[in-house]
This record gives sequence, C-alpha cells and structure tokens, in this order.
Amino acid sequence: MPALTLLVLRAADLERTRRFYEALGLVFTEEKHGGGPVHYACALGATVLELYPRRAKTDRDDVRIGLAIANVAAAIAAALDIGGGVHRALDATGTAVLRDPDGRLVDLG
Repeated sequence: MPALTLLVLRAADLERTRRFYEALGLVFTEEKHGGGPVHYACALGATVLELYPRRAKTDRDDVRIGLAIANVAAAIAAALDIGGGVHRALDATGTAVLRDPDGRLVDLG
C-alpha cells in the first residue's frame, strides 16, 4: 500500500514558517544537502515534512495540511502569537483550520 514519506513546503519567510509549525508542536532540525539551500526537516511518523525557502516571488503552492494535535486550543493560541491566522475557528468537534504564514490551510484536530 502506498504511503506518504515526504512533504516539502516552500516559504516566503522560512524562519517565520518554521516558528508557526513549531508553535503547533513540530520539532525541526536544520539541514543542508550539497549546494542546496539551508532548510528544516521534521519527522512526523513515517513522513518527513521539509520547509524550504521559496525560490521566487511567484513560486507558490496550494498545499493543505492536516495535523493531529493533542491540544488544539493551545496550538491555536501559540500559532496566533507568532502570526498565524484563523480560517475556521475551533468548533464543537474539536477541529479548526488555520492559515500558515504563506497562506496555506492547516487543519487541526
């Protein structure tokens, strides 16, 4: 059965985007491969999430991410403190949708 092993997000402000995802509880390590750019990687089970700098102003993605978070309300508060936005507020089902610093939707549940 196929499984997702890698997800790469490109960020206009790499450090701000890293801080956003760290506010949600992810832990990144700094990496650099050969002549490539410095970027960040985080293991999420069998999947690696990598944050890379955006290559050009027009380089944009429409990726939507879903994360299982132990304390959604606390994660929302932490993300808002560092500049994230709310797309859909925490509801009775315990889920919410945020916007990361690059405008991507991030489902929390």
